[in-house]
Amino acid sequence: RDIQDKYNPEIEISLGQFHFGQSVLTDLRSGLHFENPDLLRLDETSFGMEGGEMKLQGYLDLAYEDSVPIEATVEGRANIKVLNQLLTNDQFTLSGGQFRFSAALSGDLLLPEEILGQSESLIQMSDINAIYIPAGITFPVKSMELELKKDHARLNDLTLYLGKADAVTFSGDIKNLSALLFG
Repeated sequence: RDIQDKYNPEIEISLGQFHFGQSVLTDLRSGLHFENPDLLRLDETSFGMEGGEMKLQGYLDLAYEDSVPIEATVEGRANIKVLNQLLTNDQFTLSGGQFRFSAALSGDLLLPEEILGQSESLIQMSDINAIYIPAGITFPVKSMELELKKDHARLNDLTLYLGKADAVTFSGDIKNLSALLFG
């Protein structure tokens, strides 16, 4: 706090390439500064990742010992392989195409159920394959749009190809998503 009070530092970060989990991230650019002793502002941050890029900005409130309130926006696009790395499971895998993602995050960073209950996000995919691994079945997906809004999941569109000329579309809702995910 003394450094912030005396010098009010602003930090600019630029990295050519680094590893995050299984992903290689490139061209990281970010700036951050303290708006006051407890409020860390993350200025527009961007980085490249497998066929796309992500951008985020927001702030973290560091005033508390047992919580980290966050307000942030995130948007980006990337190769569908990135989702496989994030959603590791032994039932489904995705191939081909890209996804788009946008979110307005709000809540305590240490409480995923609170973030889910207070945030909004949208994910879109097109022309991908969803492979059900146990049976070796491939579902050719024409389009998919999933919206998460304050603990409510809405599948706006899931269109699967049936042969070369036909398709079937699904949609639906799950209310109180946190109860399903966190029990």
